[in-house]
Amino acid sequence: MSVPHPLRILVVDDDPDTAGALALLLRLWGHEVLVARDGAEALAEAAARPPDVALIDIAMPGLDGHEVARRLREDIRTRQALLCALSGLAQEEDRRRSLEAGCDLHLVKPVEPAELKALLAAARKLAPRYAGGPDPPPPGSEGPGGAVEAEPDRAGGVGPDVRTPAPPGRLLPGIPRAGSPPGPPRPPTGPPERAP
Repeated sequence: MSVPHPLRILVVDDDPDTAGALALLLRLWGHEVLVARDGAEALAEAAARPPDVALIDIAMPGLDGHEVARRLREDIRTRQALLCALSGLAQEEDRRRSLEAGCDLHLVKPVEPAELKALLAAARKLAPRYAGGPDPPPPGSEGPGGAVEAEPDRAGGVGPDVRTPAPPGRLLPGIPRAGSPPGPPRPPTGPPERAP
């Protein structure tokens, strides 16, 4: 299966079975996947080929996932990547520590495929190589002479859609941020009450 705009995803996990299964699933969905078995390898992979998304196991020997997230946020090449902590730890304190380290999300293992798909759909909208302008044109959309025809931007004109990238810890559309309180209460759906 192929996605129109595949993401480059870094999977960081010291358990080869977990990393391999997650990488296989992501590749089946059409994404480019890099796999690192520890924190040092993750930083080297990310420096060589900056990811759009990093799925980072927290409990690893050596550099743990929180330290990997901190360093990815400090590096100009990787600071815009969406960082997602993957952990078997689900307490509020665990989620808070992940966010303080620079992760955008903290997901509890095992991650449901639907949850992962929603995360990747939101990440695609924020990926720096896709967020700076209109989506890359599909193959075969070249105009006369091989030039790619301009597409209208989001404001209705033609040209790039210039936006400021979201800072670390940004909220993702459709994905509640780990550790965030529930949204505002919903208004009542019944008829309005009448005063006595």
